[in-house]
Amino acid sequence: MTTHAPHSKDRISPGTVVAGYRIEEPLGSGGMGVVYRATQLSLNRAVALKVLTPSLAFDSEARQRFLQEGVLAARVTHPQLVRVLQTGEYEHRLFLAFELVSGGTLREKLREHGPLSLALALEVTATCADVFVALHAAGVLHRDLKPENVFLSPDRGPLVADLGIAKDLARAGGPRTQKGLIIGTPAYIAPELVLGQQPSPLSDLYALGVLFFECLTGQVPFLGKDSQDTLRRHLKAPVPLVSVARPGLLEAYDKVMARLLAKDPAQRYPGAEMALAALRALPLAEGSTGKLANLDRTVGAEWQDAPGPSKVGRTLFTQRPSISKHQPQAPRVSRLGVRLAAACALLAAFALAGAVAYWRLVPHAQDARVPAPLASRPVPDPAVLLREAADKAEGQARAVLAGLREAGARAHRENGRDPKSIPPGAVLDRAYQQWKQAPPPVERAVNALGDALRAGSPDAAGRAGRLLADMFLLVDFQKILVWDNVTESAHALDRSALVLGSFGLDSAVARFLTLVSADAAALVKRLPPALMDSKDPTWQTGLICLRALSRFDLRGKALTQLSQELEREASATLPGLDLSARAGLLVLNRLSAILRAMIYLGLADHTLKMTAQLLESHPRLAQPGPLTPIEELLQHELVCGQAKLALRTNILDGERMEKLAVQMRAFTGFRDRLVRNWPHDPRRADNSLDVALETAMKLRLEEVRLLALIPARRLDLDVAPEPAR
Repeated sequence: MTTHAPHSKDRISPGTVVAGYRIEEPLGSGGMGVVYRATQLSLNRAVALKVLTPSLAFDSEARQRFLQEGVLAARVTHPQLVRVLQTGEYEHRLFLAFELVSGGTLREKLREHGPLSLALALEVTATCADVFVALHAAGVLHRDLKPENVFLSPDRGPLVADLGIAKDLARAGGPRTQKGLIIGTPAYIAPELVLGQQPSPLSDLYALGVLFFECLTGQVPFLGKDSQDTLRRHLKAPVPLVSVARPGLLEAYDKVMARLLAKDPAQRYPGAEMALAALRALPLAEGSTGKLANLDRTVGAEWQDAPGPSKVGRTLFTQRPSISKHQPQAPRVSRLGVRLAAACALLAAFALAGAVAYWRLVPHAQDARVPAPLASRPVPDPAVLLREAADKAEGQARAVLAGLREAGARAHRENGRDPKSIPPGAVLDRAYQQWKQAPPPVERAVNALGDALRAGSPDAAGRAGRLLADMFLLVDFQKILVWDNVTESAHALDRSALVLGSFGLDSAVARFLTLVSADAAALVKRLPPALMDSKDPTWQTGLICLRALSRFDLRGKALTQLSQELEREASATLPGLDLSARAGLLVLNRLSAILRAMIYLGLADHTLKMTAQLLESHPRLAQPGPLTPIEELLQHELVCGQAKLALRTNILDGERMEKLAVQMRAFTGFRDRLVRNWPHDPRRADNSLDVALETAMKLRLEEVRLLALIPARRLDLDVAPEPAR
């Protein structure tokens, strides 16, 4: 297939509307078309629009290859793979609409800052390996992994893009590569492809190894004087030691690199899953911060002058390089060169003698300490490094979850100033956009905790379970916000719209939850095996909550089984609930997550049964009088468990309206109890109060305020103001 670089006359002018997308500006170009920043007018969102160049508009093979990118991207669901939103045709020009990714490319990061930190290099490479797991399982070969096709999004982490030359192994009859051509970028092409063999998933793993090497050192392992020389190096040059190119790396990195970059595909990892496991097992240890060594002195200068991504594109080679069977002879050395070398050696000897004399004569010089060689320096314990990495990842994930909760509450408060201006569709879209930011950092933290568990951290499973439960509770809170926004918007219009809004309330929320469900179901499949085998009760609770999020993917027996597991977990939690001690907060959080998961799944009978058991085992909760902080929080769960079920009913007949009024008073009463009876003012921060207790109380107070407003807006009633303390 012949390719043509798009000319300036082929570009679409800014402001032009192409099939519902308004062109804003060009972002870049390739052999088959131009990519623009565009606005999808129907949803008022920014996208990346790739348009096939006019010179290929009637080339059937080019059209087929162009459309295949969208088909293959749509086939694979992975949060770190750039999504295709739509394919179409406009005036004989095919186009693909992609999600617009914030942040620059890995190439830009390497050019501006040089080699990545060890943690970021591992994260980028492991993410690419994880994407390969999904692609290969779907029968798709990427064939063009390189820093230009990896984006570093500040909110979503590394993202893999560009399936423009991907190969579909699952379907025959797709676009074929002409015999004798090598498709790809020379620095990342596997040796077997240079020899004309068919690509395989192992070819992608070779490119993954090149990318990993480049992330760690800032240089590719095989770079020649030109494209043909680079291909010869892939075939003949030994794999360089990454620990030499980046002094201080442990030997384990050399072993992983040797397998990824093995010349023989059979000596590489048998699949992306094994490569991913090997990457995750690498310790975060580095013993030196010195400058990187040059991999190849003959091409070091060329690397500095190498053109950037705007100049280096995908290359089609019309013939394979001719590989000589003989190594070139060493150049002859002239007599003048020998004499110069001897003179230099003599000068070096005089310098050495002077240094020895100075060392002996000057007293303070003897106090100098020669740094220990690298090999003798103590190597950090890998288990300690894994625990530290898990701590850091968990902290980042918790910060994201807390930030998303606050962002949702802040947006909700802003909507309350002018509810007519915020349609329910926009509220749902905003809620989902916020939710999408939660799974990636949580998944990274859970994976890190899984590694820490394998390294001997006994509490890692419980911490991972709490993260999953907190992510579920974030959705539960977002659902309440959506409920309130929908009812508030209907109430702001008129009374008839309120009734219609109540009829459509659950269907509106269900659209949001359907999207969340697909993300949760995908995350369940990617949880680390070490955690999946854990019997830790807190982990089991978090896992059940995550599975509850994927309820729209559950049917029949699977849903029944999950319901039974929830009931067993709740029953097992009750005996350990200590209502007088701070330690009871952890058990209370587990119980709260289980009850809310039951409500989320619509298990009314199970929820009512559990709340009845709680009241039976702790009768003080139903009696007037002061309660301990844990008892106050548990009472909140009982109120929510019984009343939130009723909020799901939409028909507002006389009996139903009376029940809603009772619920509103119940929520308002509990709000007043918190304000009056809590040991400290719940509306103000108190540094003397336990942080976990104070956070739990504030979240409950914020939640119960919203839950009191929802039935009030449906009934067109005013909620009484909060009492003075």
